[in-house]
Amino acid sequence: MRAELQFPLTPAPKDLERLQHYTTALAYTVGQLMQRLEQLLNGTLTFGDGVLSDNILGKFITYTTNPGGAEDVVVHNLGVIPVGFLLVRPPPNGVVNLGPSLWTTSTISLTCTGASQVVTIFVLSPPRQI
Repeated sequence: MRAELQFPLTPAPKDLERLQHYTTALAYTVGQLMQRLEQLLNGTLTFGDGVLSDNILGKFITYTTNPGGAEDVVVHNLGVIPVGFLLVRPPPNGVVNLGPSLWTTSTISLTCTGASQVVTIFVLSPPRQI
């Protein structure tokens, strides 16, 4: 003997109206969220003005390199070990590289192939723990 399942395959008209209303409201809400996300990503995320950082965690630092590729210990005082740095204003002569020492919660180690070069970097802080 074979059992057959019996249930309505189409919703009742009242349920169909509720489903259509819910779907329309959901589509509108998702559209609004996507517009807000686009605004945030395309217009309000900034590094700051070159001196003070804004809403990207980090710190602008301008320093003068040591001669002969010697280690430059750059003080950042972020209170956390940075995840990296961005070269904002590279040296006119030379290349900035990672230095030999480990980074700490207050300093990073860099070297530059050019002597006495003025360099501006943005030291990137890791995300805050929420």
